[in-house]
Amino acid sequence: MSALHPAVQYLTALFEPEDVLCLTFISGTKTYSHGGAVTENKFVPMANVITEAGIKRLTQRNAEDHVYVSMATFKPESKNRTKANIAKAAHVFIEADENGEAVLAAVRTSVAAGEVPAPTIILESSPGKFQFIWNVDGFDVPLQEAMNKTLQQRFGTDPQSVDAARVLRIAGFKNIKAKYADPKPIATVIEHNKSFMPLEPGDFTIPLAVEPDDPSKYVAVDDEIVKQKIELLRAAMEAAAVGHAPLEPWAGSGGAFKFVLNVCPWSDTHTNGNLSDAMAFVQPNGAYGFKCLHAHCADKEWENFRAYLEKLAGRKLQFAVKPPKPTPPPATPPKPPTPKSLGAASTTSFTESGTSPTPPKAVKAATSSAPVNGDMKLNLVPLSSVEPEIQEWLWENRIPKSALTNLSGDADKGKSLVLYDILSRISNGADFPDGAKNPYDGQPKKALLMFAEGSLKTTVVPRMMVMGANMDNINVIKSVSRKGEQDSAKRQFYLETDLKLLREELKHNPDIVAIGFDPMTNYLGDNCNMNKSQDVRRVLTPLCELAEECGVAVIAILHFNKATGMNAMNRAGGAAALVELPRAAWCCVEDPDNKGGFLLLRIKGNLGKRIGGLSYRIDETFLPIRGKQSSQPQLVWGTATERTADVVLGMQNDPELKSMGKARAWLEETFKDGKARKSTAVYAAALAVGITEDCLKKARAGLRMPSKKIEWQWYMRGPQGESQPWVIVDDLTPTGDSDSDV
Repeated sequence: MSALHPAVQYLTALFEPEDVLCLTFISGTKTYSHGGAVTENKFVPMANVITEAGIKRLTQRNAEDHVYVSMATFKPESKNRTKANIAKAAHVFIEADENGEAVLAAVRTSVAAGEVPAPTIILESSPGKFQFIWNVDGFDVPLQEAMNKTLQQRFGTDPQSVDAARVLRIAGFKNIKAKYADPKPIATVIEHNKSFMPLEPGDFTIPLAVEPDDPSKYVAVDDEIVKQKIELLRAAMEAAAVGHAPLEPWAGSGGAFKFVLNVCPWSDTHTNGNLSDAMAFVQPNGAYGFKCLHAHCADKEWENFRAYLEKLAGRKLQFAVKPPKPTPPPATPPKPPTPKSLGAASTTSFTESGTSPTPPKAVKAATSSAPVNGDMKLNLVPLSSVEPEIQEWLWENRIPKSALTNLSGDADKGKSLVLYDILSRISNGADFPDGAKNPYDGQPKKALLMFAEGSLKTTVVPRMMVMGANMDNINVIKSVSRKGEQDSAKRQFYLETDLKLLREELKHNPDIVAIGFDPMTNYLGDNCNMNKSQDVRRVLTPLCELAEECGVAVIAILHFNKATGMNAMNRAGGAAALVELPRAAWCCVEDPDNKGGFLLLRIKGNLGKRIGGLSYRIDETFLPIRGKQSSQPQLVWGTATERTADVVLGMQNDPELKSMGKARAWLEETFKDGKARKSTAVYAAALAVGITEDCLKKARAGLRMPSKKIEWQWYMRGPQGESQPWVIVDDLTPTGDSDSDV
């Protein structure tokens, strides 16, 4: 029986009989007191797993548990599924939990192009979800994880499924999640590419997107160091006033201990029931970590969380364990230990789940404030010495002067066109589309543009010409080179290294009042990781100071990340600091109620009056270039809107909200004259265009449209003042346009 079972075929294709596997069982019904499914790890030689008895046992467990196997092999004495216990990084793998069919096609295309070798196994783990597994040799853990991350970024797969100790669902066993109806779906191998030799690093021609970690990161350390680091983490969260659940073992992690946070630092909606999905933890090797189970936070790591804690605490926090001072030899021979002292010394193990290990006294002393360096001092500024100033605006209540503003959105939503429109109005002295006056009384000013995506000749210049920009007043920073050396090597401008050059240009040319970055992330610098807030703050804080110093408005374009269902603040790609540092933030999104339309919507802004967004569309126009008519996009501004970015983004991802938006737009159009209509006729007319009565009622409540019973009939009208007369119109029925006053 077992020889024919899909699990036997799957496991023998991936492992050798002597390999020690980690089988992981995750309960479909039982949970721990602080959340998370009950998890159990078993370390078993592969030869034992594929016996008839072994398969029978797995089948029995699968009635109530999900059944997984590690992609790495482990040392025979292993008790925890940690990287320190990995014997061999036997596989490179990725897991597509979303857009599975598209990923499958993309992988097959990449294989055909010679970018990656054919996977050893492609498994459909659940309907539309796929595993891609390559048998490999010559990979250590850091290189394997770097390749996993490279493939994950290349194909847009699950960012959580890159860890060397990761487990994947086994072929032939079912997914017992409640969302699947009986019979439950069974993991099935859809492709098996047999090879007599495993793949080597050189077989993957795709360049690594990330550098491999230092191998020493995976060496286990003494438990006492882990305990001290747990206490340092606890003290740091206390200093930052970050709430959390009691310390508990992280089931299924292979020996880590975690604090589940009360709230995710980047979104208070990242929860599972009453519990946060975010946690800070200490691994068995002593390394700190942070994880939020939501895909939006996949780029948030320990350094992001550490920077968050230190920002809240207002100071640097201690996380390194200080080595103990050597104990001097005793002057007299020590007395034999008493039973009492032996008992006290033996309490070094961790306590049960939900309680905390006894904090070492040495750590408590280490967490107190460090002495100030003797050659440093605090520079204090009395508020009485600061001359107050009025906040000035490049575009009133939208783009502040002397500050950084970001403009984010998905591709092809008009972000660059909006930026070019702003710069062109500055260059030619025009007013803004919402009626706001040009702040320089119509006098043309100058602007700088950093442009990295496309061609100046075919993109920037023609689009600026369509907008009527004064081309002499807009300069693009193409590169930097040595002064006085015409043929010196040129390189790209980076904020990290070249901000001094930008300061010199602004000081030399005070008519420059605006700077645009398209996109900002291209100009941070080689040593700035856009996904780490600490790096981003280090580079952008001086830029913000320069903007204030020179009075210029800096506008930075950012791309949305791939996450959906998040609020607008969390959609900008990269570290949270890219949205936190700017004083204003806007986004360009599709208008869900107007096909082909777009919206410029506010994400944040605390310097001026709260103001709504603007609609716009992108038309086609023709520009004569060298005797030919060149098709170009033309930005056409529309009307004001009070819709928020969070609501519109939610509508794009939530069918119910999208229907609500359609209903609201229909009501606004139908009742724009302020007149009253019979309720039954309104509901019938709405249903004829696909809007249900329930949806229309919710939209009407949101618009605060009043209703009134007149002669046994109910009527509704637009949100007019109560003192206004009710004017009834029957234009939703075949009876025509008879009006009457009530």
